[in-house]
Amino acid sequence: MGLLFDVQRREEWILRHRGERDRRVADRIKAVLWYDEGHTMVEIAYRLFLSDQGVRDQINDFIKSEKIKPENGGSVAQLSGENADKFWRIWTITPTPTCATSAPMRARCSM
Repeated sequence: MGLLFDVQRREEWILRHRGERDRRVADRIKAVLWYDEGHTMVEIAYRLFLSDQGVRDQINDFIKSEKIKPENGGSVAQLSGENADKFWRIWTITPTPTCATSAPMRARCSM
């Protein structure tokens, strides 16, 4: 049928798209499905509000290893365990200033 899928496999991916809760994964599936239909990477990028290179990377990842889920990994903690504990103790104990409790906030609220 297309460049990547036969009819049955395409239907499986469409069902997976419909059941996907993570929008990033759903968008990646759409990109692959549209590419399979013959759309250019520029057209797909325009539809998904992504860069051409981003779509190209997503499709190449799929072709190489059927990768759909983004694997960003997040960031590495910058605080040691002791400092992180100290931060959270201060953060949870310190009240958030409001117009009623803070003079500088009262000045801003009255503007």
